[in-house]
Amino acid sequence: MKHERFEIEPRPAVVGGGWRLRLIGRDLETGDEIELGGGVFPVEPGEDERDAYADAMQPAKNGWMRILEVDAYPKLVYLTLEVLFITHLFNVLYLRFIKAKRELAARSTLWTE
Repeated sequence: MKHERFEIEPRPAVVGGGWRLRLIGRDLETGDEIELGGGVFPVEPGEDERDAYADAMQPAKNGWMRILEVDAYPKLVYLTLEVLFITHLFNVLYLRFIKAKRELAARSTLWTE
């Protein structure tokens, strides 16, 4: 499953009003969009529609966005390892260059003597 987005839709007043949260992703095998979770956030006594909407946004922002960040974590690890490998390779090549330069300098002083 690939996490992609969320939707918050108004609920009919007949069922208590408020908002419905849908966490939507994509099935990696079929590519179809599917609902992966969500919840219902009715208007509680003493609240208005804005309070219920804020209640619906809280898990969307906190939970869902954190899931998206976790999905990016393996990519970050891979890129970090790639940078470390390239840095190591550069260091090895640089040290070989310095060694070859010193050997060449030593040979050239032998020929001039």
